[in-house]
Amino acid sequence: MKGVILDWATLGPGVDISPLTDIDLEWSVYDMTASEEVTERIQDAAVVLSNKVVINRAHMEAFPALRYIGVMATGMNNVDLEAASQRGIKVTNVTGYGTASVAQHAFALILSLATSQPRYAQASRDGTWSASPMFCLLDYPIMELQGRKLLIVGYGELGQAVARLAEAFGMDVMMAAIPGSSTRAKERIALDEGLAQADVVSLHCPLTEKTRHLIDSSRLSLMQSHALFLKSRLTLGM
Repeated sequence: MKGVILDWATLGPGVDISPLTDIDLEWSVYDMTASEEVTERIQDAAVVLSNKVVINRAHMEAFPALRYIGVMATGMNNVDLEAASQRGIKVTNVTGYGTASVAQHAFALILSLATSQPRYAQASRDGTWSASPMFCLLDYPIMELQGRKLLIVGYGELGQAVARLAEAFGMDVMMAAIPGSSTRAKERIALDEGLAQADVVSLHCPLTEKTRHLIDSSRLSLMQSHALFLKSRLTLGM
C-alpha cells in the first residue's frame, strides 16, 4: 500500500520521521504541498498524513483506495469529515498534542496583555520611556493577576493545563458551561454569567457546529471593559 506525507516541514526541525516510515508502506514524503499538487500526490494512496494541507470531498471521491487520513496535529478542520464518514475513510488526529506548549503560550499571552508589555516595549524603543520626567512610565494599565477571575471555555486537557498555571498565579478559575454541551458538572458557571464576571477569558473548546460563533458581539458586550480575551489554536470539524 502507498502512504503519503504531504507537509512534513510544517512540523518543524528535529522531528524524527522514522516511526512512520518504518511502517510497511510505500512512502512518499513531501516537505510542502500546494493545493494544486494534492490530487497528483495522493493518487492511489491508502494512507495520507497532513498537518495543514486541505483534503476535501473531491480528493476522496477521486481516489477510492484512500482508507485513512491522519492529521498530524489536534485540529481537523482541514479535512472534510462528513465526506470521509460517508466514504468509510477513517480520520484521526493527535490527541494531547502540545498540551504544555499551548498552555504556556496561552499564559504568555495573558501576561503580555495584563502587563501591556507590547506597548511598554514600543515606548522603550521609540524614546517615550526615556523622555518621562519621573524615571518610569505609567501610560498603560497593568493588571495584577492574583485574585482575578479567569473563565475557561472548554475545560478539556488544554483548559485544565491553563487552569493549573492560573492557580499558581493565585487566580480564581471558573469553568464555563457551554450551551448545548452534554457536560453538566455542578461547578460550572453559565457562559453568559461567567463572561460578565471574568477578568480574563481563555477559549479552548473545539470548533463544531455547536461552538461556531459561540462568542459573538452580544456575548462580548457582556464582558467588563478591562477584561482580556484569548483564543488558543484548537479547531476541529469543518
